[in-house]
Amino acid sequence: MQNINTIPLPWRNYSWQLPVLAETVRWDLLRQWGLSEVWRMTTRYGETWIAKRSRGSMAIELPLYQDVLVPLHAPRPQLHSYWQAEAEQLFILEDVGLDTLEQQPQTEHFQEAARVLARLRCASLVQLQTAHIVLSDQYTVTLDYYIEALDFLLQHEGLDSTQKAVLSAVAQWFPEQLQELYANLPAVLCHNDYHVKNLVISDDTVVPVDWAMAYISPYLGDMYSLVHAGTFRKVEANVIIQAYETEVKRWACTYDCIRPMLSRPIDWQIAIGAVCILITSIRWILSEAMYVLPESKKWIPAMIRNIEQYPPKTHK
Repeated sequence: MQNINTIPLPWRNYSWQLPVLAETVRWDLLRQWGLSEVWRMTTRYGETWIAKRSRGSMAIELPLYQDVLVPLHAPRPQLHSYWQAEAEQLFILEDVGLDTLEQQPQTEHFQEAARVLARLRCASLVQLQTAHIVLSDQYTVTLDYYIEALDFLLQHEGLDSTQKAVLSAVAQWFPEQLQELYANLPAVLCHNDYHVKNLVISDDTVVPVDWAMAYISPYLGDMYSLVHAGTFRKVEANVIIQAYETEVKRWACTYDCIRPMLSRPIDWQIAIGAVCILITSIRWILSEAMYVLPESKKWIPAMIRNIEQYPPKTHK
């Protein structure tokens, strides 16, 4: 066993449950906040692995891996080993790459991230509809989830009257548009944190990591996240959207079940997805994140402004 002191706490307490920890000689902290931490650890053989520890609402990634990501063929780092403690989850994952899309924001990487998103959505739909994969209801989100999130915000004292006026205007058209979405688009796997920091450049593709917020829904919030990040970095939105749509069309040539994914304009799907992911993210901040990451509350004004920028072009 290597020097136990090279292993950070509380990881060193689990060296018997996760034997690979005893082989490590270096730990580099990649990310840390109240509910989660991520390390790159190097073994004495020169191998690198990702060590992730999660608590609270983030401590659901392990069952997601086993129950959802694997059967739906989702692109992901392979799971090496894990340990389920009483109040936290610890798991060791494949190290798929050094840089993320945040560090390498070239247009071609955004295009590949869009194609990967299309593939993971299409592959999950094929598995759900043709392989008859049955998932627990806990992983599926109904339209009520988003409506309840909007109601929560409208009643929350943490938002001012101007912010609530924006949300009240959304409430006039949102339920009807949401029903349109759920009635016509198939439910697929959604990452729900498809941000540049969670998209790792791996050889000639992109691998999504940090799947803790994933669920099944027809909404396209992940595409909003990608387009929004690309636009901020001067990557044209239509280039990203075209890469996504072309890949979905390619799948639709082989699998009939994919065609409904194109039954409504992609721009409309992104607009509805934007509102969905923004209101649920604001609810998450107000109900949990701000208590472990106080600065997260500062994100809300910009998120409200973004809701104003992404109304559907038509309301029917």
